[in-house]
Amino acid sequence: MSRKRHSIHHLHFFILLILLTLGATATLVFSYQPQLQAAAVAITSLSYFLWGIIHHYKQDELHREIILEYFFISLFGAILLISLILKN
Repeated sequence: MSRKRHSIHHLHFFILLILLTLGATATLVFSYQPQLQAAAVAITSLSYFLWGIIHHYKQDELHREIILEYFFISLFGAILLISLILKN
């Protein structure tokens, strides 16, 4: 892997780390209001899905299977977390 491609790869994952950290922070900040927590989880899940699509597109590795993988992982994660948040 070339040095430039390697540094871009690190940048992509740094952006993912920021997105997930912001989502987790929003979920904690809105702990007093479950609807806002659920919205934060949904937005984070959508961000993860879009990040995955963009990342693989820029790597010239975007295939239908990858899109479905990111879709289902983000969907199942969001369903799990939102069901835990709204269970009361």
